[in-house]
Amino acid sequence: QIKNIIKYAKISKDRNQSGRVLISISLKSNGDILKISLETSSGFTALDKSTINSIKKIKSFKPAPFESNHKVHTFILPVNYILEN
Repeated sequence: QIKNIIKYAKISKDRNQSGRVLISISLKSNGDILKISLETSSGFTALDKSTINSIKKIKSFKPAPFESNHKVHTFILPVNYILEN
């Protein structure tokens, strides 16, 4: 679901910027997003902000496929931006 929404920021492409962004996503067991935060910057503000803003467009994820009422699950998501010729 995330792969389909992440877009390479045009300003970053124009500036030949590439890198890896690590994003922390905390979810309730029903799939609702509680928190999205930057764990590790790519070194480029445009890439970092673009990643967070893209993920914020997702309203919720599928509920956990196991019983976990009232629990919060936090995931670290790596997003790699690589310019290809």
